[in-house]
Amino acid sequence: MSTPHTVGAFTSFAGDLRSVIVGDMVTAEYWSELPEGTNKALTQRIIQETKEDLDGLAQTYESHGVTVHRPVIAHHRPGIHTACGTQVINPMPNYMPHDHVFCMDNTFVNTFFHANRHHDRHSIQHVVDQLAPEVRYVETPAPESWDNEYYDALYPPDWDQPPGNRDTIIHGPALYPCGRHIFHTGTPCVNANGLALMMSLFPDHEFIELSPPFKNHLDAQIRVLKPGLVLSAITPDLLKQQVPQMRNWQIVHDDSNARLRQSFSTPPQLDSWVDLDTEDSSVSLGVVNIRPDLVAIAKEVPSLCHTLEAAGIDWVVCPLRHRHFWNCSLSCATAIIHREDQFEDYLS
Repeated sequence: MSTPHTVGAFTSFAGDLRSVIVGDMVTAEYWSELPEGTNKALTQRIIQETKEDLDGLAQTYESHGVTVHRPVIAHHRPGIHTACGTQVINPMPNYMPHDHVFCMDNTFVNTFFHANRHHDRHSIQHVVDQLAPEVRYVETPAPESWDNEYYDALYPPDWDQPPGNRDTIIHGPALYPCGRHIFHTGTPCVNANGLALMMSLFPDHEFIELSPPFKNHLDAQIRVLKPGLVLSAITPDLLKQQVPQMRNWQIVHDDSNARLRQSFSTPPQLDSWVDLDTEDSSVSLGVVNIRPDLVAIAKEVPSLCHTLEAAGIDWVVCPLRHRHFWNCSLSCATAIIHREDQFEDYLS
């Protein structure tokens, strides 16, 4: 573990960030053929502002000496494309590369995410082609035949029963590295095959499953700012129950995302999404440490800024105006290829 590595990150917080993939978005021109009207104008606005914000995030990283790669946009016009033996209408561009990328200890894991995101892996092939010979590249196989009914039903308690594990399912953000330990959730973002693969790739790490209310992607639910200080979307008592090693840590609880989701129990109109995202967005825990003393945040929220200031951590604002529309945070949009940190035990 002392061998210098050129790919990977043992944590989300220690050491300097050196290399990332930042998501990209199509331009407003993609939807130029929509009928004229309010929906077209709002759709194009969301698309264009999302691209501007992702470009701004990439420029911020570069200004701090981070090497930035961007995915290739595969489709510039609406259309129907073949993926996993089925037809996909308007596949999504790779705006959240962390969903399918996990890098650690000179190992680059490029996973399959969803049929609608089938082209994500191909969009970063130029990055894979540049990997040094000593880097271990692992690509999980995509399903030969995508069956919406089958995959939509893959939730507990049937996930771990045949044929629930006929494929290898791994979402990058469902695993959260913390030195020697790797936190992870379970279904539907990591199935038994996926967890077994990750444990075989990183046998020196201890895997800790976080159970509900933790679920799905962890990057915006738990965020270590530095050893001894963690942001959590879950109450401190519940976090300490699941991770007793954090009983003496300072745990800053933020439940704004839960309150926001509750307010969305009735789906809002498109214009309501835009108004909410640009004016009243709550804090996202998906911050990104550029250096141990500098983080990228989406918005200056007093509670978050006070926590950072007290910890001696500065911040740079990288707006992501429509992150609730896309269900995306800065950490989702950032796949970390390399961080100069070490394999250490931060919990013992």
